[in-house]
Amino acid sequence: RPDLAAVIAAVERVKGEKWDEFRDRHGDRGRDLVLYLGRRLCGLKLKELAAAVGLPNYKWRRTPNAMNSGCKATAPSNLK
Repeated sequence: RPDLAAVIAAVERVKGEKWDEFRDRHGDRGRDLVLYLGRRLCGLKLKELAAAVGLPNYKWRRTPNAMNSGCKATAPSNLK
């Protein structure tokens, strides 16, 4: 399994922005993608994921729909 740092680096490359620039941007798809892939590819529990991205008091009932949906996402080959 890739670690969260590898997922963040891959999303940064795709977006052309650093994580710190978009991580707190409301509704940002890059942020949502990091959270989704952190859950699905890295196998992080929600509490672990929140702590890893600096959201220790985040209320998960506000989680983006993609996080809990069964949507299929194809990971970049360097993350498989």
